Amino acid sequence: MASAAAVSSRRHKKIVVVMGPTGCDKTKLSIDLVSRFFRSSEIVNSDKIQIHRGLDITTNKIHPRDRENVPHHLLGEFDSFESHPKFTPSDFRLAASLLISRIHSRHNTPFVVGGSNSFIYALLASGTR
Repeated sequence: MASAAAVSSRRHKKIVVVMGPTGCDKTKLSIDLVSRFFRSSEIVNSDKIQIHRGLDITTNKIHPRDRENVPHHLLGEFDSFESHPKFTPSDFRLAASLLISRIHSRHNTPFVVGGSNSFIYALLASGTR
């Protein structure tokens, strides 16, 4: 029989992935799930365009007032520059893995949300769970 601490530890090492095509309301679904059923959760954006700073309307980034007090990460945080013009799947794996570890350390559940399959594959193939 598993101890309560072991069960609790396993529960907090999970991640939830919400992915799908553009315009299918992944963001709304994730906020609804977190605010209703997974209150100790944080969202990690995995949309390769929304990671970039700016372009808020073009990329349909969720406005802070619509986030229902759910913490969001990697949303508008990357500035491209000449020596590093793109945020690559490797960049995402590194940044998201670090965030997921921090979220787990707060005993929260990370929700990885977005439609960039290459980012999600890079993260999950690395063994980050």
